[in-house]
Amino acid sequence: MQPVLLNGKDGKRHNCSGGLYVYDTSEDDGTTEIDTSADQCETLNKKQDLFIPVTEVNSLFLHARKLSEGLFVLEYRDFNIVLCAIHGADIFKPEKVLRLLYAKELKGLENKRYIMVNEWDSVDENLYRTQLSVILKVRSMENYCAVILVSNNNTKCYQCGRNRTAQVVKAENGKFGIDLSRAGGPETIWRNKDGMKAEWRKNIEWLIESFGMTVYE
Repeated sequence: MQPVLLNGKDGKRHNCSGGLYVYDTSEDDGTTEIDTSADQCETLNKKQDLFIPVTEVNSLFLHARKLSEGLFVLEYRDFNIVLCAIHGADIFKPEKVLRLLYAKELKGLENKRYIMVNEWDSVDENLYRTQLSVILKVRSMENYCAVILVSNNNTKCYQCGRNRTAQVVKAENGKFGIDLSRAGGPETIWRNKDGMKAEWRKNIEWLIESFGMTVYE
């Protein structure tokens, strides 16, 4: 659907600062549209701490310690790399993702960095271009972590920029170079600021727990 800009000078733009947009839902045909950023340019990270082979992403789990179903930790240098294994369409379900990111088993681990691995047997091209491409970027931005799509026909890596932008990480020499300073996850999101965010996190944890998920105190 195309919105109508009620204020501002350029009605053709869809990102005017302070713009007020209205969508006419009667024009919605119920079909999914192609993600306009599905073909986003891939870029190399200027800072690269962890190198992951494009064709062997799952090798990360071979050296990691299993904490619970779908949750692993890999000791790497001074970091505890939290690996969240999310199968297929579960990536579309926030409750599946949050159950891992806020798991009680992570309590006590220092200097955590977070990587989600979303594994599919095969990714339908239409699904990828209309839904999956967007959701993978969203998961990276909303949780400030790296997200890797793994399948036999499409493997991609995403990171969140410092200003909450979505980056598609380009592989070099067959490896993704991950910037771990931009994979701080919940610890970065809820970093205390004037005593506010630390308190807000308690409410988020209560909400997750209310959906039958366990979180650490």
